Amino acid sequence: MLESRRRIWTWSRRIVRNTMENLREKMFVDEKKENVVEKKLERTERLQDMLWKPALEFQSSAIEREKRSLSHTLQVAERLTIGTVVSVLQPAPLIVLGSCCSIVLAIGGIEGAYLLKPEYYAQMGLPDNYSMTFIVEYAYENFASSCIWDTRPPNLVARALDLNPDEILHVFTDTPEDAQLMLTILGLRTKRALVAGFMLVAQWLSIMSSAMKVSRVYKENVLTGKEPPLHGIQERILRLTGTASDASEVSMARYGAHILPVFKDPEKMGYLIDVWSMRGKVPVVWHVPSGKYGFRHSWTGLRIDRRYMLRTTTGKLILTMEADLTLSEEGFHLMTNLQHDLSIEEASQGFRLIERAASARIERPFRTLRVMLGDTDQVDNQVKLRTRLDAKQECDVFIDAKAIVMLAILKWASRFPESTTIVIDSTPEHYAYFSHLLASKGLKTITQQEAAITKDTDKWPHLVYLSTTAATINALQTLLQSGQADPSKCCVLLNNAYGLEHLREISSYEDERIGSICAAELHDDYYRQVRIWTRMGYSAKSIQTELDVRFAEVLKLKSSTPPLKQSITT
Repeated sequence: MLESRRRIWTWSRRIVRNTMENLREKMFVDEKKENVVEKKLERTERLQDMLWKPALEFQSSAIEREKRSLSHTLQVAERLTIGTVVSVLQPAPLIVLGSCCSIVLAIGGIEGAYLLKPEYYAQMGLPDNYSMTFIVEYAYENFASSCIWDTRPPNLVARALDLNPDEILHVFTDTPEDAQLMLTILGLRTKRALVAGFMLVAQWLSIMSSAMKVSRVYKENVLTGKEPPLHGIQERILRLTGTASDASEVSMARYGAHILPVFKDPEKMGYLIDVWSMRGKVPVVWHVPSGKYGFRHSWTGLRIDRRYMLRTTTGKLILTMEADLTLSEEGFHLMTNLQHDLSIEEASQGFRLIERAASARIERPFRTLRVMLGDTDQVDNQVKLRTRLDAKQECDVFIDAKAIVMLAILKWASRFPESTTIVIDSTPEHYAYFSHLLASKGLKTITQQEAAITKDTDKWPHLVYLSTTAATINALQTLLQSGQADPSKCCVLLNNAYGLEHLREISSYEDERIGSICAAELHDDYYRQVRIWTRMGYSAKSIQTELDVRFAEVLKLKSSTPPLKQSITT
């Protein structure tokens, strides 16, 4: 029995020892592979920043802008004219209008026949008889006047034809027969006036209303993203944006018609689209509903041609497609978000269909550049975003939106010496990430609540960020009005660019420059930097390697952020 136990113990100890050795070897191999990757990235030739000013990327002289404006005006006029003609020339209203006109003319002709002398009318067809001429002229002259219940005198019509009224027109006397004839003529006039005054006018108004409706429909199509973009724009970038995109708002302000955002629901961006389109005059966005990115008809109206292509310094043509997978007003949300506005699947389908639509109208060769902005750790169908992109090659360049803002925060913090205490006015979730990020540079952090009970913190640096841009601006103004912060040592983190205008007003009032980091501007800057590198001839692989080197350190910090502590409060 004792010998059996000894054998079992020896066998178990051998299994445990072998398992530990295998684990140690595996950990050593993984660490060795990671070190090899890091050394390889360090040896890679780095790309230098070539961030041209926005006005320099798509250059155009004042004369070209004036010509383009005139061209756009003519194109809009042409579309409205064609739409009006098509609306007017609809079969049903034209048939009704033609029938009304025929009835009015027919009644006028019958009325003219009753006005002629019976013996003169009976000689119709003879060479010197002008009965038919009078009847036709009388019907024609009374066509328009019928609309206002008026009648041209038959004597005047006869004289206009150089005829003697006394010879051709019936002379009415005070007899029952003439009275009955006059009643018949008056009845015909009434019927002619009724048809012309109501039915004919109503049809004319209906046609004019449909023609005027064309301009309203055009404006509605522009504001809802259903009107195809105008021609004449050299180099245009297609950007898939989901429902909203903070970066695209900056891009539209900087580049105008050179950016064509594709929204899921343009009505939610109604105010901005109204401004961008000059009150619904020029198409500036495209609409593809959710779930329709993989359908051909969603993209056929774009009519992509060679003018969409970016040109490199070597003359190569590049169809540039961008996708913004971030959520609006969450530029500094460093924690992983399980929700998404535009999914990777929709972006991938959109890229594929756009390239197919371009291939149908443009002869090869041309290259494509697919750029995505998102979160590396974003999970889609239980797979991390970057892992899926690397495995399926669904984009050429991936820009990590969180790494961009983290680098900007570290750049701001680098102006302070180590051991400096920074007051962070934010929510507990954001505080945990910001604190861990700043601690990597030897900086200390406290919450705004802790600063309120600590003396002499008003001269310490303040980092302000709440869930929305409006809330962040409000928090900053509250700090300054209460004297809890020095404006010159504050840094405001803004998701959307509209907060910069509010910040300038506060700076003007405080007579101090207040530091700020705008996520939307940073994201647009990196979009532009990728395009510039591409124009300079760098490959997508070289660009992606450069971005991976830049983001490696901050992404490692982000993934190593400890769980939220219960003691942290705002």
